Amino acid sequence: MTCDVLPEDGTEKVTRVCVFCEKWGSGGIEAFLMNVIPRLDGNRFEIRLVTAYLESEAYLPRLRELGTELTVLSNSLRGCHTRFSAFYRLLKRERFDAVHLNLYDGLALGYAAAAKRAGVPVRIVHSHNSDLRKSLLRPAKLTVHRICRKFFRNAPTHFAACSGKAAEFMFDRSVTRAGRWTLIRNGIDAERFRCDPAGRARMRTELGADGAFVIVCVGRLCFQKNQSFLLGLLTAIMAQCPKTLLVLAGEGEDKELLRGKAEELGVSDAVRFLGVTERIPELLWAGDVLAMPSVFEGLGIVAIEAQAAGLPAVCSEQVPRETQITDLISYLPLDEPARWAERLLSCRDIPRRDTFEEIRAAGYTIGDTAETIRRLWSRAEQQIR
Repeated sequence: MTCDVLPEDGTEKVTRVCVFCEKWGSGGIEAFLMNVIPRLDGNRFEIRLVTAYLESEAYLPRLRELGTELTVLSNSLRGCHTRFSAFYRLLKRERFDAVHLNLYDGLALGYAAAAKRAGVPVRIVHSHNSDLRKSLLRPAKLTVHRICRKFFRNAPTHFAACSGKAAEFMFDRSVTRAGRWTLIRNGIDAERFRCDPAGRARMRTELGADGAFVIVCVGRLCFQKNQSFLLGLLTAIMAQCPKTLLVLAGEGEDKELLRGKAEELGVSDAVRFLGVTERIPELLWAGDVLAMPSVFEGLGIVAIEAQAAGLPAVCSEQVPRETQITDLISYLPLDEPARWAERLLSCRDIPRRDTFEEIRAAGYTIGDTAETIRRLWSRAEQQIR
């Protein structure tokens, strides 16, 4: 779609978009944004990436390679009023045409309200979450979430989510019941994940996993991702397959707790903590099965990546069914650990196959995702012309 209005010098007007993520670390939203931003038209959209808090510098070298600027507001998550005010001042100063807010909870809708007050004409809220993390304050936070979801319901001009669960969690019923939201699939670079047998062999050697049954789990080490559940399965799995290796990729607040549990259960030698890594394709090639026992998920992009790699995936029933692209994926309740152990073991020696066309047909390539966002931003263009 071309612009209808041109500046006086005859060039096409560039739409200035603020892409916001409240906390910038090493998680799924960050990986998603780094994948999709380079595929958006830089001649048509001028993109500024903004965060309230820099949690990790793991992805900053990649951002520099992409030539993408990251603006950090207060670098603190204390005091929502302070964060909203800092965001308001930035928007008032920079005069963006649109904001695209990648959010986790209803309180963060205050950023959309700040954008409205700053006069930003297009305010897109993109939901990536379906619940809140476990904590002593979780009941109170859920109450605040529900109040803010309703109180700020008129602040966004456009609504988007990575799944139906994520839309229902973030948006008022007046939005979801009327279907007033856009599904933005968490697309991937499917070509990059196509299994490479030589790469599989190399990675397994690096992991010390030659001849082992390798279970892979990718995600932040936290309550939501529930790696503790997998540690609890290892004894039963190793009783049938002694040479088993559980590989955990990610960082998080539960790291030492998980290390302690592994030692307590006597399975430390069967667990690898890889930390944050950009070698996820190689890790998925090296694995025999992906385990995803999440307590809740907005979508679960690694489930898509695993299928793109031809890797079987066993997920909790809390992982949205939008991830079901191939017959390689299955879902189990978390209260049946014996079934989990059995299902994981059943994935040994499943031959790899090329699933690229299935991923493409389902609309989960990163190019498809970029096109969805371009269409959404194009509607924004028309609104401000």
